[in-house]
Amino acid sequence: MKAKNLFYLLEHAFDMSLEAGEIPHTLIFIEMVFQATAQHDYKRAVTLVNAMAHAPFQVSERQWTDLFEKNGDTITQDGLEKLLDALHNCDVGSEATVLNLSRSLLRLCQSYRSRGLSSSPLSAVEPQKHHPWMVIMRKFMICPQHSKY
Repeated sequence: MKAKNLFYLLEHAFDMSLEAGEIPHTLIFIEMVFQATAQHDYKRAVTLVNAMAHAPFQVSERQWTDLFEKNGDTITQDGLEKLLDALHNCDVGSEATVLNLSRSLLRLCQSYRSRGLSSSPLSAVEPQKHHPWMVIMRKFMICPQHSKY
């Protein structure tokens, strides 16, 4: 599935949850942030992260780090640095999810800079693995009744 089609489906699931008076599933938020970053739409990614900050769940630093490391062929070190810059240049909340993302990006960027890999895809360091959220997202998108899980 192409990234734009996936993003459209994610936005649709997000909107449907809101229209039903529900908070969109954590995985929808995370995947939308990931897709926005992959599309170099850092402002949108930051807006989504800021919205996540008010949701009744938290995304840990480890979850953010795992997401970016396992999908290093999609988002390069440069993309992570641009997302970090966007986070620092916008008025974002200080809730745990936002702080955890910022810490994850800082650590990843510092780690790759210290290895001299600033412009390399992250997959040059970390072996490519299948995106862990995609299997769950496909199930969620095909079977909306799973949104309660």
